[in-house]
Amino acid sequence: MGCPKVKVMNDLDYLLLQDGTIHLVMGPHHPQGFLRTLPVYWPDPDGERFNQELGRMKKIVAEPNPELAKTYRYYQHSFRPTFATIVPVNVVKKVYQPRVAFQRFLTSEPVNSIWRNLAESLLKMGLKSNDIGIFGSTLVGLDKIDAHRQKDIDFLLYGQESCRLVRLKINRLRSLTSAKPLSAAHRRYQTNKYARNLTNNVNNFDFTLKNKWSSLEFAPGLVSTLRFVYKENEIPDNPLATPIMAETTVEGPVVDDFGANFMPRTFSLRTASGRLVKVASYFWAHQACVKVGDQVIVRGSLHQNNTVTISRPDHGIKPINPIASEREN
Repeated sequence: MGCPKVKVMNDLDYLLLQDGTIHLVMGPHHPQGFLRTLPVYWPDPDGERFNQELGRMKKIVAEPNPELAKTYRYYQHSFRPTFATIVPVNVVKKVYQPRVAFQRFLTSEPVNSIWRNLAESLLKMGLKSNDIGIFGSTLVGLDKIDAHRQKDIDFLLYGQESCRLVRLKINRLRSLTSAKPLSAAHRRYQTNKYARNLTNNVNNFDFTLKNKWSSLEFAPGLVSTLRFVYKENEIPDNPLATPIMAETTVEGPVVDDFGANFMPRTFSLRTASGRLVKVASYFWAHQACVKVGDQVIVRGSLHQNNTVTISRPDHGIKPINPIASEREN
């Protein structure tokens, strides 16, 4: 069976492959005939999520699971910086589109839910309904087997203007929804869960989490992070378009952080010699990983176009002066 006929597949669309696994699309740049993806769910009789069509599914993103790839060829999952899994377009069976899910959500979500309030608050702030989507398990229609645990709903916003608007009014959004920035307790939880898979001497996971300004914490353990997707006419040049020349370490102040809100995560820093270097990462946890003025060290691969990509387990981002960074935050 070939791929469904859709005009375009966007970042954070979800894909059901012919083998029954579910992936999400990563970014707007893909090799001809292929898609960069992140595997998310796979069929499992003991899975914690259920869908009438798909049956029980499992999701584990905290640990690399090479065993899965023995059964599911394209489930090349590893919680580490990489260039993402490459999936042929012709093995895609179904595409789940976030904008469609949001329109469905508006007609079905209870009026008094915190997620309904978040959606209505975004609209009240000036976001257009067609620029909002829902991704994650809600997009696919997967319900948790344990109904006692409250399910979070993940929203994404399309377009650079949507990102600028929410960033400008993030305090108002927190006020309207009774949400707070990521707490120190939640950052510790995420660091303990994920950071052990990173190379510690080139990464500071807590530092990058502190910069994730679009995360909304409603209660301990109940967090939703707004994601951002380029519109088709906004897509920047592919940072992977030129060959790798060498491994490198660069450092300096961040001078542009806007691209770190999108996939791939990109930002620019200026070295002591005055050279402007673009940094790019397909690591999903690097959303909004830095802010303008941060003094950072980046370990990565230097491309011919003067871009440094964070694409291997021994790559990463950390502050030049972590003690000062902790004091400021």
